Amino acid sequence: MSKSKSNQLRDQESLESADQIPAKTPGRRAIWRWMSDPENIAFVGLVALQLVPLWWFQYFPSQDGPDYLQNANIIRSYNDPNFNIVREYYVINKSLTPNWATHLILAGLMVIFKPLVAEKILLSGYVILLPLSVRSALIAIDPRSRFLVVLAFPFIYNSLFHFGFYAFSYSLALFFFVIGYWLKHRDSLTPGKVFKLSILVILLYFAHPTSYVTGTVAVFFLLAWTAVYKATKVTPRKRFELAEGLRSVRSAAIGTICAFIPGFILMIVFFVQHGTQSLPPWPFKTLLTFLPYMSLISYTGAEGSLAVILFCFFILLIGYTAFLKLRQQRLVYSDAMIALAVIYLYLYFSSPRALSGGGLIEQRLVFYPFFALMLWFAGQSFSLMAKLGVQLVALVITAGLLASYWTKYGEINDYLKEYTSGMALIEPNTTLLPLCISHKRLPDGETVSVAVSPFVHAAGYIAAQKQIVALDNHEADTNHFPIQYRSERNPNHHIGRATNQNTPTYSSTLEAQPPEVDILTYGKRTGGQIDYVLVWSGGKNLARSDPKVASIYQQLRIGYDLIYESPGRGLMQLYKIKQ
Repeated sequence: MSKSKSNQLRDQESLESADQIPAKTPGRRAIWRWMSDPENIAFVGLVALQLVPLWWFQYFPSQDGPDYLQNANIIRSYNDPNFNIVREYYVINKSLTPNWATHLILAGLMVIFKPLVAEKILLSGYVILLPLSVRSALIAIDPRSRFLVVLAFPFIYNSLFHFGFYAFSYSLALFFFVIGYWLKHRDSLTPGKVFKLSILVILLYFAHPTSYVTGTVAVFFLLAWTAVYKATKVTPRKRFELAEGLRSVRSAAIGTICAFIPGFILMIVFFVQHGTQSLPPWPFKTLLTFLPYMSLISYTGAEGSLAVILFCFFILLIGYTAFLKLRQQRLVYSDAMIALAVIYLYLYFSSPRALSGGGLIEQRLVFYPFFALMLWFAGQSFSLMAKLGVQLVALVITAGLLASYWTKYGEINDYLKEYTSGMALIEPNTTLLPLCISHKRLPDGETVSVAVSPFVHAAGYIAAQKQIVALDNHEADTNHFPIQYRSERNPNHHIGRATNQNTPTYSSTLEAQPPEVDILTYGKRTGGQIDYVLVWSGGKNLARSDPKVASIYQQLRIGYDLIYESPGRGLMQLYKIKQ
């Protein structure tokens, strides 16, 4: 065979092989283009770093998170014949409470994963979705504003997230998804897009009513702004533009109203079921003092200092953006966001501090003025130096907050491991009464946390893993969550004593510091039983100095045997009922 023929055969084989390699599909090309953008790669890297604290430690040290975990487990195993005791103490709340969504997700995850892993997956979803949703809303305003997403990172690990308000945390991401989707499609709300927007709005309601209200306020305010903005763009010689603009606004209004009707109906049902009893707002001076901290203080005062720095940086950006507006002397669509920020600020100062049984409303509303400001900044033209400055300051503050959280996570995890160290001695299908003498302070006087109480519901970790009933389930004492106590055995009323019953948010002496409880007669009065009692942060010295603590130990001596005391610090004692 000649050399030329040999080369021709090789060329033909090469062509045949090349034909067998599939060309890149449009989806693969889009992914390739997205991944080839350094800004996108940096965004992915930053989000990945936010996940590290969640997965590094065994426990995520939140306040109410353990109850979230145990109630998801109750939903998952409510009809399990090997866990029959759960039906003696709990009933399923069949009302359309907004907290159902995240509980169902967590219960579903627990079918596949162990409880602590399932919780981490749920929390990881929020940590990923919040910056992703902020970025999508910024891009809907101006794709060049993606860099501003760094302003959202300090808000991820906020105090409400550490309080264990997982549903509300997800609502922050859904808030931005709703606004971003509406901004992107407001001029072309086809029936299909109206349906998708309606699904997002329903999910927003089932995440949290506060974000549903603020999201609804935002969309309908922007709808009205759209009409005004288009009217200002009409020139005297082109009056037909006004008619055309009004037609598009009318179409957008009809689509928007249709999308929000299901959520509006659900909100009415919510108020019918839960009432509208409220507490008046906190004094203006108190709210003004709280504003610069932006609900970012969880464990230490250092977090408060970083929050104030971030607040001052927002003020600086407001001044910088106002300077740009004065120099440009032109109105852009996103300027509506500064007015929206003012509306949110008014809501923050004027809303009740508790409504329909839900509290901490001001700590939730404090986020939204700053969220609106982020969207206002998105419509402005920042210089390169300004962009770099925004990114640097936001990332330094984020790093400082994460460093503080990392230190406290490690410290509190040591305590939580001690809290759960006797878990193996508790038999499944029994009841456990946790008594937390102090929610944040140890017997030696050390304060573990400034705002979050990481021990008050820590028994939920034990309940979720051991298939037991923990008799301090605060969610089950309300009608806002999927699980409720049977009234005849509600430990908050029959072991502790309900207080502030005539207010939207009442408490029980079972959660007082120290608790005031009647342990020995509970079974006779209710037909229930307290199989185990876990005492945290107690001890002989407190028993000698505090009559309520002395009463606890006196009751335990009469009816229970000490079966375990945590080694070393001895902060946890586990008692079992006498046979």
